[in-house]
Amino acid sequence: MTWPTLHFKGWEDILTIQKNLPERVLGKSSDKSDYIFRGQANADWHLVPTLTRMLNKINPKIDSREAEEIEVALLDYFVTNAHRYFSQAVLATRDNPAARWSLMQHHGGPTRLLDWTNNLLVAAFFAISSHPDQDGAIWIFHAKPVNDEARRKLHSVQAGYKMLQSGMAQSVVQIWMENGSHVERVIAQDGLFTLCHQIFGSQEDLIETAFQPGSDGSRKDLPKMFCRITIPKDLKPVFLRKLDSMDVTPKSLFPGDDGLGRSLRELAMKLAGDLSHHRLTVFFNS
Repeated sequence: MTWPTLHFKGWEDILTIQKNLPERVLGKSSDKSDYIFRGQANADWHLVPTLTRMLNKINPKIDSREAEEIEVALLDYFVTNAHRYFSQAVLATRDNPAARWSLMQHHGGPTRLLDWTNNLLVAAFFAISSHPDQDGAIWIFHAKPVNDEARRKLHSVQAGYKMLQSGMAQSVVQIWMENGSHVERVIAQDGLFTLCHQIFGSQEDLIETAFQPGSDGSRKDLPKMFCRITIPKDLKPVFLRKLDSMDVTPKSLFPGDDGLGRSLRELAMKLAGDLSHHRLTVFFNS
């Protein structure tokens, strides 16, 4: 299956999408957009979590049960050592696998989660802030069909780890949002996650399936927006400057010292983009 693919021709295309999104009312239950976005710096990449990519690269023949054993070992290691790095107030809220994985994910650990955001401009940043030699892409989907499919298959039961293991795991994608997150990065990036109950299940295919009408056509009236929009590599420096003017920068998205290094990489991209358009003269002084 293939997501519909569109192409950005300029910054105005992003502004048009942003203008047509439902208005968000901060501080209320409706403060999250109905639309979810993910930016990827290479348009050829698929929706594959870090853990899946890593395990398949190391051992292409690994099966689901072996992958789950490794996943459990990682989770056990996290639980055993997390108190050295996080406060008890943070850890007290991590009482299920998805909550623990989300903390692991935001600190570089491989998990079955995929990062998404409720903010289109944040997704745009991740689509353009690296890999300047590649086209980027923003993936977009409407949450309702995916949530409806998850409720239908899971009967609104919160997933414990047994429900995520072979033999019990459903072929379904679930959207996970932090409630009152203590992780600054989640707040700054307006972040949320998707996870597939089957460790090697294709999130890309299952999200798309949620938008297909059933045999009785009962889903035809649901929101249909899901697509992938590519950003040509030549536009990446242009988009970076626009986002910088709107304070969508490494400093704002990565609170702490991580933001400094990312800011330097972004500056290098912008300066190189200026050079390519003959707008910058660099003087070397001996």
